[in-house]
Amino acid sequence: MLITVLRLSDASSAQSASQRLGVLARLVRDRLLAVGVSAEAAALVQAPRARGGGWDCGDSGPLAARLAREEGGRRPGPGRDTLRRGTPLTGVGLESAGRVLWPGFGAAASAVGVRAVTTVALPLADRGRGVVVVYHLDERLVPEDCLTEVRFLAMACAQGLRHQEALRVCGQLEGALQSRVLIEQAKGQVSERRECTPDAAFALLRSYARAHQVALHEVARWVLDGTLTASPFDRSPLRRATGA
Repeated sequence: MLITVLRLSDASSAQSASQRLGVLARLVRDRLLAVGVSAEAAALVQAPRARGGGWDCGDSGPLAARLAREEGGRRPGPGRDTLRRGTPLTGVGLESAGRVLWPGFGAAASAVGVRAVTTVALPLADRGRGVVVVYHLDERLVPEDCLTEVRFLAMACAQGLRHQEALRVCGQLEGALQSRVLIEQAKGQVSERRECTPDAAFALLRSYARAHQVALHEVARWVLDGTLTASPFDRSPLRRATGA
């Protein structure tokens, strides 16, 4: 169990978010089967609106994948219900007082033999919103000690996703900083060659990048490594005349 938790929370893993969620869903299914609960599982994460609000999904098999797609396609379902209300569900049937709780989703779930659902939140903070959905295929409820283990697995997975996102952002910031350093160095070199101001040197770099549809930091790299020495990055006429 400890090794499983460590793997789920490992931010250095090359797994995508969907792959990590799939591992979680299969672990949940297997843990439930071990205590005699026949079920499938899916893990869904919705990105913040600032990042498009898209969904990452992982599942324990084809049945769970189909039902996860139902919710990912904006149909009301137990996962979306849990995210909206902030309240997990435990062994909730698909009907209440003769009424289908989630039209569309409920019909699809009933058609593949789902009897009830249980949900567990994925605590993701600013990474987005997430939930694990258990699709019960029999009448047995999840024992409380097993449900505690499922919550623990969900927390480990959420930690891995949060840390992975933090590493991604740090990588982007580091790349942006390195690009900025290259551009500043190239500005200085072009300014010296052309005997112009740094702003004029930057304008030359930017104009060349746009004209050739190349990233500005790549143009800067070419200037620094000597790939670009011809006009407009050659020496000024005065420097050529004096041999400077």
